[in-house]
Amino acid sequence: MDAAVATWPEEMKAQVLVHVMCLYAVALKAAERDPSKGHPLIKYVSKALASYGIKINNN
Repeated sequence: MDAAVATWPEEMKAQVLVHVMCLYAVALKAAERDPSKGHPLIKYVSKALASYGIKINNN
């Protein structure tokens, strides 16, 4: 997947990042309703971004 993304124009990468961050925000909001369960997208998005050196503080 990294090889495919490397061929994308920078504008497309930025747009995808915006969409991913919107999904992350929705997952955080959903997790607020039932904090004991959390939301799987929070973990996956955090790990994916961390692999690219982007750290998210979700406190």
